[in-house]
Amino acid sequence: MKKLISFLFSMFFTGLLLIFFAIAIGYATFVENDYGTLTAKILIYNSWWFEVLLFVIIINLTGSIFVNKLITKKKWTIFLFHVAFIVILAGAALTRYFGFEGTMHIREGKSSNSIISTATFIKITATANGQSETIEKEVKFTGYTGNRFSEKLEVGGKSIHIKNIQFMPS
Repeated sequence: MKKLISFLFSMFFTGLLLIFFAIAIGYATFVENDYGTLTAKILIYNSWWFEVLLFVIIINLTGSIFVNKLITKKKWTIFLFHVAFIVILAGAALTRYFGFEGTMHIREGKSSNSIISTATFIKITATANGQSETIEKEVKFTGYTGNRFSEKLEVGGKSIHIKNIQFMPS
């Protein structure tokens, strides 16, 4: 266990994590340039492995603070550097899970209270035997990803299965 902790909070492991992070965001930049922002979000930024990488980086930085005893007056700048990265990553996580993206048009000298979300949704309403059922699901479709959507709906004693066959951009 001591060897695992030693490795997990070592400079070598930190270096490996930062190299993986740099490769991932570098690749995402090329994907975004060639295929668009939404494709980069789907394939890299919103993927489970990228979230795990960021979580491990936070654990690594937090553990490094305690293992290397950075909470001292002599090492104040190094401590602040580590904490700054932790705060940045925590802010990114808050934005990722509790925020949303959109556009707000505000004319000069005016105010606005409405926003147009950049999220796309599929809304399905089915009616049978006097009953109505509605579902709304957020989807992210691009011309370069799998674009899978499948949903089952029960309405009026009948089962409906809805599945997309093809996505045509624009």
